[in-house]
Amino acid sequence: MMKYILFVLVTSIVFTAAAAGSEGWAGLYRKTGGSVIGIGELHEFGKAEVLVDYSTGEAGPLFQVSEGRMGVGRAIGDQSPPPIHQLERSGGQIRLDGKVLTEIPIARQPFQVKNGPIKIAGELVRTKEKAKGVVVVVHGSGDGPRRAYDIWTNFFLSRGWAVVVYDKRGSDSSTGDWHDANLTTLAGDLDSVITWTRTRPELKGLKLGVWGVSQAGWIIPQIAAEGSADFIIVQAGPATPVDEFLGKTLESELRAYGFSSEEIGKAQAYYALDVAVSRGEKPYAMIEAAYREAMSAGAEWILKAPDPEGAPDRRFMAAIAGFDPARYWQKVRVPLLALFGGKDHVVPAEENRGRLETFLAEAGNKQAEIVTLENDNHLNMLAKTGVRTEYATLSRFDPVYFATMTRFLERMALLHR
Repeated sequence: MMKYILFVLVTSIVFTAAAAGSEGWAGLYRKTGGSVIGIGELHEFGKAEVLVDYSTGEAGPLFQVSEGRMGVGRAIGDQSPPPIHQLERSGGQIRLDGKVLTEIPIARQPFQVKNGPIKIAGELVRTKEKAKGVVVVVHGSGDGPRRAYDIWTNFFLSRGWAVVVYDKRGSDSSTGDWHDANLTTLAGDLDSVITWTRTRPELKGLKLGVWGVSQAGWIIPQIAAEGSADFIIVQAGPATPVDEFLGKTLESELRAYGFSSEEIGKAQAYYALDVAVSRGEKPYAMIEAAYREAMSAGAEWILKAPDPEGAPDRRFMAAIAGFDPARYWQKVRVPLLALFGGKDHVVPAEENRGRLETFLAEAGNKQAEIVTLENDNHLNMLAKTGVRTEYATLSRFDPVYFATMTRFLERMALLHR
């Protein structure tokens, strides 16, 4: 992969903990018994701060109860009283349900790099303890400001790892527009960030891993095939080609909602046409006509009117057309952990796991651990059905998910020591 990289800015690093009177609660905290909780943003559910207990998996958004006191919602998308827990600032201390929390100071060192004309902004995040290694966080689909990945940044910090997290191009402080980038270009942004990370003297000699979720499953194998990372963790990453992905996702999701095979077939045909319009293979008038026909027939799988011609999402769909991760996975020989959810209808586990196992066998990779957590949805939250309309009602990440990553990270810290 050709790289056009310029290191343009590194600022000084300062360890901070939120002052008792500050408004935000984001950070990392140790409970009396020694377990750690993180508070930060999770943009699947808006920009409210979310509390996550990395031992139990319990998670809920914060909402104000009174001055200096916040409630923790009963479900990840529920900010209504009564709270299931309460956070309070008083006497210079922070308490959870009356018990004192010890805040773990976190240092954030901003940086900027360039990939061609695009500026990528991010930060190196670490605690005062000597890091076991460093993990670079890779975005899923959609906008990707660094704060959207707070709960994972906090998780890796809680396990003793430094974290490099950056704004996806076109998000927050990074320039450009991801809608106009293909998956190889996005991998180039990641490669630029990895190269910067490798130059940091405070990280010299440490293992460098890459973690990413969902769409990152198309990006991470590109850099892993080149050996740019010492190990990788891919969560709910598709091993299917882009051109097959939408149809497979539609089938899994609609079947989970109880749609008939006939209706699923109609939905797949409609959205395949929509993709063809985005790629300029079919005229826009065809999707307009198909939409009117589906609406008049009462199709319940239509969520909205088709995007206008030239809309940002249409540009991105055209940009990523034809991408197949197979040729990259077939070259990946570094240690990896791949996590799938048995109730994930966005990236269905069975087919994607099967493909990945085949590709890694072809690569001769003997260091791959592939895990399906049967009760997990796309976010590795414990689910009943796994459908997206259920997400906001859930209250717990699978604790086995965090434990599995913890064990893998411990092995990676000892690798070739």
